[in-house]
Amino acid sequence: MKISLLFFLISLSHAYAQSGAIEELVKAEWNFINLAKETNTRDAFLAQFTDETIVFGEGPVIAKRVYENQQPNNGWLKWEPVFSDLARSDDFGYNTGPWEYRINKTDEKAVAFGEFVSFWKKQKDGTWKLLIDIGIDHPQTAQTATWKSSEIDFEKVADEFRDIKQLEKIEQNFIEALAFAKSPAYQKMLSREGRLYRPGKEPITDNEAIVKYINAELPITFTKAGQQIAPSGDLGYVYGTAVVQLTGGQTKAANYLHVWKQEEGQGWKLVLDLVTYK
Repeated sequence: MKISLLFFLISLSHAYAQSGAIEELVKAEWNFINLAKETNTRDAFLAQFTDETIVFGEGPVIAKRVYENQQPNNGWLKWEPVFSDLARSDDFGYNTGPWEYRINKTDEKAVAFGEFVSFWKKQKDGTWKLLIDIGIDHPQTAQTATWKSSEIDFEKVADEFRDIKQLEKIEQNFIEALAFAKSPAYQKMLSREGRLYRPGKEPITDNEAIVKYINAELPITFTKAGQQIAPSGDLGYVYGTAVVQLTGGQTKAANYLHVWKQEEGQGWKLVLDLVTYK
């Protein structure tokens, strides 16, 4: 009984600690959002970057190289986190949600809409900085959502299994499985909190609907370019380029992001799959 009570108290303590940490992650996003409104998109983004931050254009690129060559404008990129998750290490996590763009900050109506995914890492000085930022566009939606965090606990990963090669292997096996049979690959690896993002479509967050969409989707070939994993070895992402096979033998270049999570009792699961056209 005493052992059970001690385990409960330790678990409860960790839950409270992680709750505070995830609030830090979401606060970092909101500070970013507010800075973009108060200043401009370019300067707000540059303030979040490290020398290694990745964004996407004609493939994944170092973010500073892109934004330092831009000029500030009067546009307003507005976004809002509606879902977040944070690794057990409390220093590595992501936010995702809708975005909209106005040509001028004073405009009542936005002219473009979509979804974003931003991964963050807490620095040694306690600040949060962007690791990677990517998104899709889709038509305006009337739906609204309140923020929530993941309801699935992380698997506690032993030190010897926190190597990023574990994540690379999972990604490679998944890519190879997709080439063989898409539906079984997703059914096996998809988290029950899975999210599918595709250009022109609102996020799909129902597993049955995701598999149905994947079955009808044009073939996509993924080529990995890089990855990151949490110090706790339980949350990570892989990004790269993709080629969409169109009808008539034509192709379309794209970028992609796969987010993976070590879920308690389940092993590695795919929690977010995003493809965006170049």
